[in-house]
Amino acid sequence: MLTALANWLKPVCFNFPFAYFTQLFFIQPTVRSIFKVLFRKDIEEQAKINSKRTTPKSEVEAVENIYKRIEEIKKELKEELENELK
Repeated sequence: MLTALANWLKPVCFNFPFAYFTQLFFIQPTVRSIFKVLFRKDIEEQAKINSKRTTPKSEVEAVENIYKRIEEIKKELKEELENELK
């Protein structure tokens, strides 16, 4: 059993540095570049959405924004309910 563990551990120790640095400096950047090309439109749309968002200046403003959004959702739900009843 101990020989099997030693025989397994030796190639792992030899191969780990090569595999790690290959993944870190070659494979990962290549895959990221490929995904950027494939999903360029989605990335641009997400960037537009994120650029429209504003961060609140204070906690009070954040809480006010939450309450405003809750009121908007209530109105939307009320309108949907009224439309379904018609």
